[in-house]
Amino acid sequence: MQQQQQRQSQQSPHLEGEDPAVPQRATYARHTQTQSTGGTAWIRRLLPIALILLLQAITALVVLQNTPHQAEALYLTAGRQLLLGRVTVDHYTTYFSGYPAFYPVIGGSLDLVGGLELARLFSMVCMLVVTGCVYFITARLTSRASASIAALLFALAGPTLYLSRLATYDALAFMFLALALALAVTIPILHAPTQWMVAVVIAPLLLAAIVAKYATLVFVPFVLLLLVLYILEHCSQHQALRMIALVTGTFVLLLGLVSLLAPRGVWHGLAFTTTARTAMFSETRLALLSTILPATSLMWVLGLVGLALIPAGTSRRLPLTLLAASVVAPAYHLYSGEAVSVYKHMDFAIFFVAPLAGYGLVKVGNRFVHNQAAHRTLVGVLTLLLLIVAILSAYGKYTSWPNMSQVAGVVGSQMHTTNTRCLCEDTEVLTYALTNSTQPQQFTGPYFFRYTTAKGTLLTGEAAYLAAIRAGYFDTIELSFTHWPLAGTLRYVLEHQRVYQLVAILPESNSSKYHFMVWAVTSGGGGGGTTP
Repeated sequence: MQQQQQRQSQQSPHLEGEDPAVPQRATYARHTQTQSTGGTAWIRRLLPIALILLLQAITALVVLQNTPHQAEALYLTAGRQLLLGRVTVDHYTTYFSGYPAFYPVIGGSLDLVGGLELARLFSMVCMLVVTGCVYFITARLTSRASASIAALLFALAGPTLYLSRLATYDALAFMFLALALALAVTIPILHAPTQWMVAVVIAPLLLAAIVAKYATLVFVPFVLLLLVLYILEHCSQHQALRMIALVTGTFVLLLGLVSLLAPRGVWHGLAFTTTARTAMFSETRLALLSTILPATSLMWVLGLVGLALIPAGTSRRLPLTLLAASVVAPAYHLYSGEAVSVYKHMDFAIFFVAPLAGYGLVKVGNRFVHNQAAHRTLVGVLTLLLLIVAILSAYGKYTSWPNMSQVAGVVGSQMHTTNTRCLCEDTEVLTYALTNSTQPQQFTGPYFFRYTTAKGTLLTGEAAYLAAIRAGYFDTIELSFTHWPLAGTLRYVLEHQRVYQLVAILPESNSSKYHFMVWAVTSGGGGGGTTP
């Protein structure tokens, strides 16, 4: 009977002060939410999160429009190739930041059916699930009022909107991680048979997050620690230890099996992109902070307020763990100097601190605002301000890469046969855009190139590019001068020889910050020399 009463008292969280007649436990999770009956009660409960999810989806769909990002083009093209059997998995395992046969295949299959928009819609669904998990996790830890605010703060964060319209493995990995944490805080309210089933599911979800994006491995210890702390606070010691052993044991077992079965290239890819990564595009700490702080500072301030307002005598282990997890991604980028993906990784920081931020904002609101109408006005103003800031932030990042539709049209018009060769700075995007009329091997990018001259001399790097251009090896050349240091040198060579002619400068207007130049060979192409 005592265990049954304890379980019933744990079934619904509540913010302190909403119902002082209900006894409270001295923990961060204050489970005193009253049980309502009837269909209207469920509608009232689900309406806030439903409206938040709708706002997140509409905002992302309407505001964020652009041609594929380089990463989107790469993963979707890879997925198409893997599905059609044109390349082996090992071709991508050595440098992908997630297992190539997982998200790229999912994204590639969606792209084959409905194009880029369907692949992006899948990411949106994943991020909507993450927002739902923020609501549920916060409701379990605090109250539904705090949960609504936490979900709103997360949904209208710039990085959240950004990931909602990005067809990469980030959203999928994020969803698995969020679901694992949501299930972890669900275990104490379930009956014994269901508890064991849920506990067994958590480990595969964590493993799926790692397989989708290797970098999520750094957050797994925090999820497991949060599970341990939460179960210890809300279950008997014997039951908690068995549950913890089951989850961690299953995870270690699955991780061991995957380690044995994974192709050897996976370990090279894991080291190259994650564990032994060297910064691809280094930035100063000041420059990184200029990206990190605008995206996260509000959430951290509110999170610290929430931490400070937790009643005396209440356990702070859970909120401190959440706060520590939120610092991991920013700390990594500041330590390594890596500028790649820093903006979207800030969404993991926002995710972990959101429950504390929602709690803190509600507590402050309860202290200074005492009537329901004022509460609603405050929430409305907050929503409007968050929406404006999020739109400006996400739109700025989403338009940080150029629209390639015109460039793809010009380059495609020069690719007359399957033997046509193109040197392009924006290889991934053009390969994806012209995938229905060309083959990937027709494109040479700025990363690595070997060329054998007509005299049999093997060249690599800059010498190879220059010799191939002078010999008219490429039929078409596209340069954008955005990320390839050699582009300026190649432009100089192209402008001082007679093998190529300039066919387009895009866009025609000088108002754009992006400019592309496309050359076509004048001597028939296929000049002397070969590539090994």
